[in-house]
Amino acid sequence: MSGPCAQKDDMAFVRKNMLETDLAVFVTPLYYFGLSAQMKMVIDRFYSFNGALTARGLKSVLLAAAWNTDDWTMKDIKSHYMTLCSYLNFRNQGMVLGTGCGTPAMTKRTQFPQEAYELGKRIGG
Repeated sequence: MSGPCAQKDDMAFVRKNMLETDLAVFVTPLYYFGLSAQMKMVIDRFYSFNGALTARGLKSVLLAAAWNTDDWTMKDIKSHYMTLCSYLNFRNQGMVLGTGCGTPAMTKRTQFPQEAYELGKRIGG
């Protein structure tokens, strides 16, 4: 499917940029083991230009942060993201799934800022 979105809002800006970029970076806090409602809403709006978006074969990255530190915390968001990559023909470049990152101070004490830095270096250069 492809065509103008029925809603007249900032999604036209998102659409234009998604169709012109080489890399999409999805950044979200973990909300009940999935994407935030705000991120999910944007992704749901891709529907009006799925065909054009799929044809791009964009590179993509997922950055997610959660308070919880259990080993299963990021299982569902990772699965959802990988399904989106398959469906939209995105080429996953990596993920940083930050557990124990409930506040900036907590995050600074983890390895995840360094992982994000290394991921950026790897895909940017």
